[in-house]
Amino acid sequence: MSGRGCGAEARGAGTTHEGVQAQARLRGRRGFGQRPRRRRPRRQSQVYLSMLDVADPSRRAVIRLILTVTASQHLAVLEDFRDFVRTVRPDTGAAS
Repeated sequence: MSGRGCGAEARGAGTTHEGVQAQARLRGRRGFGQRPRRRRPRRQSQVYLSMLDVADPSRRAVIRLILTVTASQHLAVLEDFRDFVRTVRPDTGAAS
């Protein structure tokens, strides 16, 4: 990304599973002349999942899932995040 005039965030492809939406995000630099946003205290939970390649078991993929919320929201949504993490599975190519 170039430095001048970039938005603070660019959103990538997203997915929705059982009402929980996950989005890929790319962070860029703040454009010149923009005031910094007031930031609320944040909490973050991260999970790393290691999965075998079904075609080649000697290869692995590591998936990082991150929940970032305000401190006041953290306990309210943590169990939903844990439930979401338990649903992450490799795509076997079978129709659901």
